[in-house]
Amino acid sequence: MNTGSKLAQGESDVQYMERCLALAKLGKLSVGTNPMVGAVIVKNETILGEGFHWTPGEAHAEVQAWIQAGKPESLKGCTVYVSLEPCAHQGRTPSCAVLLSRLKPERVVVSVSDPDSRVSGKGIALLENSGIRVELGLCKNDSMTLNRHFMVQRKFGRPFITLKWAQSMDGFLGFKEKSKGSMAISGPEAKQWVHRLRAQHNNIAIGARTALQDAPALSVRLGAGNSPNPIVFWNQVAPSMATFPFQKHPKAQSMEHWNFDKVSAPKLLKQLHLLDGNSLLVEGGARLHKQFIQSGLWDEMYVLQSLVVKGGDVKAPELPQDAVLVTKKMLGSTDLRLHYRKKDPAWFI
Repeated sequence: MNTGSKLAQGESDVQYMERCLALAKLGKLSVGTNPMVGAVIVKNETILGEGFHWTPGEAHAEVQAWIQAGKPESLKGCTVYVSLEPCAHQGRTPSCAVLLSRLKPERVVVSVSDPDSRVSGKGIALLENSGIRVELGLCKNDSMTLNRHFMVQRKFGRPFITLKWAQSMDGFLGFKEKSKGSMAISGPEAKQWVHRLRAQHNNIAIGARTALQDAPALSVRLGAGNSPNPIVFWNQVAPSMATFPFQKHPKAQSMEHWNFDKVSAPKLLKQLHLLDGNSLLVEGGARLHKQFIQSGLWDEMYVLQSLVVKGGDVKAPELPQDAVLVTKKMLGSTDLRLHYRKKDPAWFI
């Protein structure tokens, strides 16, 4: 759908909002902790301008769409579609709600309200008080799912938590003793996908045993995007950071002296609240995954199921009862990716 293109007869609001969501996704690897937002300006079934939020500090989606439309002094007779409520506050960029109230479009179609306390209905109220008709809720579930990291962090004051592990066909993660060697489970396509998953999270966590035995770099090397902040959870006493391959990482941090036999869910939640960023990817090992599962602190889960029997003596975690399979997909010829979410996702609450 190109700027200035005439739409076929019968094209609906839904299709314009779907275009907003497609545009918003273009910012997936660059918006950081900000939400992904797309905007489209339409008049007489013709798109005048469109835009998306690219990176923090740059113009928001609504402004980008207005610029592409040629910066008209008025949007009289136009409809503005935007996937998230226009911001009502002055931050690093001016308020989009204020801009739209000045441009006076006929209506603004918003997919979901912004849970950020600085916005949260204020942008919609500002538009309505300016005499602009606002419609809310179009493609709501798709919009909330797209920005689920942002939604969970703003609503609950904790990062969105994704669990990921790879297991052999017979249900093992590897060996307990380093002397038995490491167990390569995933094929090249699955490994590339894992790096793309890392790039979509601000933080990445492993347990001390996994760090010492597998020495993972915890970085993004097989794809585009920034590497997440590495975090190590210890059982009792933390070894020297010099032991680990990411010890020179400028963002390296640790949570020392945590005994998971005694840590409660509220204490874990309090610690997670202190993290920078709005998302955490937990990559292992089995004990760390078990702790998050037992605490109920997870939102999404990926299991890479190898189609090869590998052996091993570290059993894969058991799936929680509230895990619902969303999708399954082959990655290459040897790995099946199983994607789970909770029965009642937190970002819909």
